[in-house]
Amino acid sequence: MSFDLLIDSLSKRISFHVMRTILHHHNIKVGRNWDGTIEKFKYILDEGSEEKKDKLIAILNSVYLEHLITGDRSVHFFKEDKQTIINIMEYFNNYKITESLFKSNYPYLLDDVALNDTENNTFLVDVINCEEKQVLIFCSKRFIRERFDIPPRGDLSEYSEIIGIKRHNKQSFDIIVLHPLTETIEIRVDVGSKVPADDRKTSFINIKRAFQELVTGFTGTQFILNNVVNLFPVINKLYLSEGEGRVCELAFTTDGTSSNKHEKMRQRHECLRSEAYHKGGFDAVEGRITAYRIAVTWEHGTGTSLVTKPELFLAGSATMLSQEEPILTEAIITDCAGKEDYNFVISKLNSFLEQ
Repeated sequence: MSFDLLIDSLSKRISFHVMRTILHHHNIKVGRNWDGTIEKFKYILDEGSEEKKDKLIAILNSVYLEHLITGDRSVHFFKEDKQTIINIMEYFNNYKITESLFKSNYPYLLDDVALNDTENNTFLVDVINCEEKQVLIFCSKRFIRERFDIPPRGDLSEYSEIIGIKRHNKQSFDIIVLHPLTETIEIRVDVGSKVPADDRKTSFINIKRAFQELVTGFTGTQFILNNVVNLFPVINKLYLSEGEGRVCELAFTTDGTSSNKHEKMRQRHECLRSEAYHKGGFDAVEGRITAYRIAVTWEHGTGTSLVTKPELFLAGSATMLSQEEPILTEAIITDCAGKEDYNFVISKLNSFLEQ
């Protein structure tokens, strides 16, 4: 493994604010940004003892591998009977993965030249069995539009918010998780909330199709994931659960007036449920509102050396409310430091689904 390849993959896949929290937890010095932090890594490699070098590389590699599975994800859940899932797991345990450029470089990123030259297919690169479930890792090249927040400085300082859109090829690591005990197949698409909805939808369709085609090839009969879990009922339940995380974005209608409101509070620590303007409006309509879009963060790990703020975003739309049964099948989970954060958010989501 090349250290430069590891660092390139880390810095391109993990946001600095999440990585900074992880490094503080491991007592590793950080700079003001990724570039400054990489310089500190290189200093340890050049001047540190063999023990410090080995420890740094082991920590960074472990963080990277865990993030491949639990990084920023657009997640969909499908119900399937237990025996079918067990059979699929057995198929993949005996499957010889086809060689590809992605597989030969796995688990790290291809350089830009190799990525641009590779074909547009989706390739299985790894099968991992752990904790009574199976994780399938797929790689592909995607041409995406990515949204970035740009700090308003200099001549742009009069603006409160500046958004930049970047179009480029990106290597994705999409995940299928087979849960026989919960009779669930989970698709984790490698995109965050800043990727447009249309691109997320296309990415989801592609990885779902690739998985279905593999299983169909194993069984000889057409396999289709169609029993999708509806997440829309979680939105209002989560909003009305006082003390359950911090609501940092909310869109809702007021019953009887058909008024639509969309509020955000991502840069502050106050919860929208208790923010004065929102609470005043809530009380004025006697709580008769219906939420259709919500983002919630939790402070996870309080009292430990690793305090994180994973986020769950359920991006419903007002038009869904006109349906007899509103349906939302996507949850966006971001800012996880690792599997403990990710599993924590999933447990919260499941607890509201079961209500």
